[in-house]
Amino acid sequence: PALVPPAPGRSPGVGAGAPTTGANAGIGFETAKRLAEEGATVVMAGRSLERLGNAAERIRARYPAAILETLELDLASLASVRACAKAFRAKHATLDVLLNNAGVSAIPQRSETVDGNERIFQVNFLGHFLLTNLLMDALRGASTRSLTLTYLGLVVKLAYRYRHCLRVSPCAQPQRHPA
Repeated sequence: PALVPPAPGRSPGVGAGAPTTGANAGIGFETAKRLAEEGATVVMAGRSLERLGNAAERIRARYPAAILETLELDLASLASVRACAKAFRAKHATLDVLLNNAGVSAIPQRSETVDGNERIFQVNFLGHFLLTNLLMDALRGASTRSLTLTYLGLVVKLAYRYRHCLRVSPCAQPQRHPA
């Protein structure tokens, strides 16, 4: 099944853009690859244009007709988030999908961003919140089938990273506990 359902009157996957944060590795890369396979215009956003370029080359090697763009985005800088949204809007009037996937966890010590916010909070939440708000008009302009996926990648990453702390067995049977 298609990752992105087609908007009314459009072919599957053909869209105005699918910005994906954290698209150079992990879930973001796999999502960008799948979107490219479906023919979507994939806008790969991340801190390192070099790593994004390498990821785009790997996708193009598998899907030569892929339509890929890269945008620099450092979620630890709200100025960078604004610049990324502005650069996206300069090329695209609408977007069909916004995948807010990038995130950080387990930073060894508390640190603040240039904006004065706690780093994990800004990167995982405030940065994506601002990006989504800056692109909201483009999302609304695409169609009623527009889709925003947020934080799923972070939840999966955290669950995997801390799987040893979870007391869940794949074979565990639900148990009723006395109230």
